[in-house]
Amino acid sequence: PGMPISIAAVAAQASDAISPLFVIDEIDVKGTRNVKPGTVRTTIKVRKGDLYDRPDMERDRQSLYGLGSFDRVAMDISPTGKPVPANFTAVAGSSTAVKLTFIVEEKPLISKIHFQGNKKVSRGTLEDAVPLKSRDPLDEIKLREGTDKILEKYREKGFLAAKASYHRVADTATWHEEVVYDVEEGPRSRITLVTLGGVKAFKPKKLLKLMRNK
Repeated sequence: PGMPISIAAVAAQASDAISPLFVIDEIDVKGTRNVKPGTVRTTIKVRKGDLYDRPDMERDRQSLYGLGSFDRVAMDISPTGKPVPANFTAVAGSSTAVKLTFIVEEKPLISKIHFQGNKKVSRGTLEDAVPLKSRDPLDEIKLREGTDKILEKYREKGFLAAKASYHRVADTATWHEEVVYDVEEGPRSRITLVTLGGVKAFKPKKLLKLMRNK
């Protein structure tokens, strides 16, 4: 499978190898809930019959983290009892082939995003503003970023004292969570005094008429 491996080249490096080379006989995936095991299998590069070492493991681990769906990715290697192919006996770190198991812990999926307390800014505007959407994996950093985006929309409308927070409602049976953003709009800020100095091109009264507190 994959590109042909030069056994002579691998054997020349075997004595200096930091980690042993394993011959993969089986690949398994455990811990998935909403992510399909097939997604894991297509993301990793290892295939049955491959020679596999610690750097290969780290490569596949980082590829799985790159999906953004997992909080934790671990691997387990256990012997299958099957002898390694004759062409690998000189370089394999074990006389038997191994089973490679990927053990993952998924982030919950967001099933729905709610907004409470918003009257002056529409739900659609807030939905477009927050970075997380329904069916996205839960991400606390992006949830917090969502509160900042909500406040930006309120400041554009002149609600400078607005506050935003969020809480989560978990469904452990489906491994989904609903996100609720709570908004306290507060009073709309208004400019009570504007002083214009040095205006020559326009009359101050005309400029004041054009200025609006948005």
